[in-house]
Amino acid sequence: MTDSVTEGPSWLLPMVKARVNFMLAEMGGALPDGYPIILTTLTEPVEGTSQADRERWERTCDHCGRFCGDGEDFYTGSMGLEAMTGTRVQRVEVTFGMCPECADA
Repeated sequence: MTDSVTEGPSWLLPMVKARVNFMLAEMGGALPDGYPIILTTLTEPVEGTSQADRERWERTCDHCGRFCGDGEDFYTGSMGLEAMTGTRVQRVEVTFGMCPECADA
């Protein structure tokens, strides 16, 4: 196992920020109390997704939507941001997956 990239592709940070802002908006401007870190995914499968489609989503690029089957390169990782909610700061760690082309973008 290798520790990973310290700098992501140019599209990643804006998508992570948008995800955190979406979470804040959905939760009324504040993240749940009592958690030192919140974990989430960059994208989500559609509600009611079948198990087969969920498994496909797990190897689909969060940026371009390309599916990377078994045996194909597929990169995963996480990026953390600190979100200010009211008077407190919470860390949000966003996991993602990407195809090789988007990893180099």
